Amino acid sequence: QFTARQTSALSPGFLVHNEMRVTDTGGGNASLAKDVAVVSGFGFELSLAEDRDPVAPGDQLTYTVRYGNRSGSAVANAVLSVPIPAGTGYVSASPGGVYTGSAVQWSLGSVAAGESGVQQLTVSVTGSAGDVVLGEALLEDVSGVVPTQHSQASTGVEATAPYLLTMTAYPDP
Repeated sequence: QFTARQTSALSPGFLVHNEMRVTDTGGGNASLAKDVAVVSGFGFELSLAEDRDPVAPGDQLTYTVRYGNRSGSAVANAVLSVPIPAGTGYVSASPGGVYTGSAVQWSLGSVAAGESGVQQLTVSVTGSAGDVVLGEALLEDVSGVVPTQHSQASTGVEATAPYLLTMTAYPDP
């Protein structure tokens, strides 16, 4: 586990780039990069992370979506959506997720100030080696009071995925 803490103030919207590379003694290597967007202390927070990168055609890929309400009041009608990425097919979603044919949606209803949650979506990779699977999550206040948040994760498709390398980036606290 690696932990980094930013000690100086960063402006909302600033991207913090994190990169990791592992090389074995036989010369094989794997790398992974994640960008984390700095958000203000108001409104929704949202992150989307895949369970592996890269993947091989035919693999299953699970996305974990973490969300929260950082505003000072409840949001009455929140909806979380994850479109099914190009180059994948729907497999399953965590309870409450409704597959619409092109996305999975969770009607969260009222999300209290300070409340957070986690949902998951699993897809099968149908793309070819060299493709990139681009996942996206959207957290929306249907009433329009709190701005919609977006989060993305990109996953490379390789002929074989010789290493499993993961990185989780999230704000602390």
